[in-house]
Amino acid sequence: LPFDETAHFLRDAISAKLLSAALKTGVIDRLIAGPLSLPELRRRFGFAPTGADLLAAGLDHCGIIERSGSALNLTPRFSAALGWRDLLEARLEFAATVLPDFTELTVPLLGSGNEFMAQSATFDLFRYDRAKHRSPENHAATMRWVRLLSTLSRYEAVGLLHLLDRSGAQHIVDVGGNG
Repeated sequence: LPFDETAHFLRDAISAKLLSAALKTGVIDRLIAGPLSLPELRRRFGFAPTGADLLAAGLDHCGIIERSGSALNLTPRFSAALGWRDLLEARLEFAATVLPDFTELTVPLLGSGNEFMAQSATFDLFRYDRAKHRSPENHAATMRWVRLLSTLSRYEAVGLLHLLDRSGAQHIVDVGGNG
């Protein structure tokens, strides 16, 4: 399933951040075209030698690339997972929003919840009050929310359907699931 396959490459925060950087800078797109050497990675993307080494080591560690001599190549498993690139990117973007809430707002999170919700980027993402006033900022925030939720829901639904006993059911309604 797409969620399982993409999760394989999002093992930890460092792996996720390196994959996100590789997608944003175009490294992954360049690797789709074929092998890439470390010197070319440094030169083409303007990475410092230690930066290119860190990126390559991190991508290798989480199974995104493999080294063949001096060449870096996408692994067959990651190449297949790129069929769900929208899911990978949505998961990375959502994780980048949620993670600081836990790392920076731990004490408010442990409290009553009100202070956490007021400061949380995650709860800011899901603000329905933006529908009350039209503005470019509200529109952009709403479009981001819709894009993330639509992508995640599309793939989550497939996984959830496998868990449901649908014998005798003609319809399934998602009440309050944003889907």
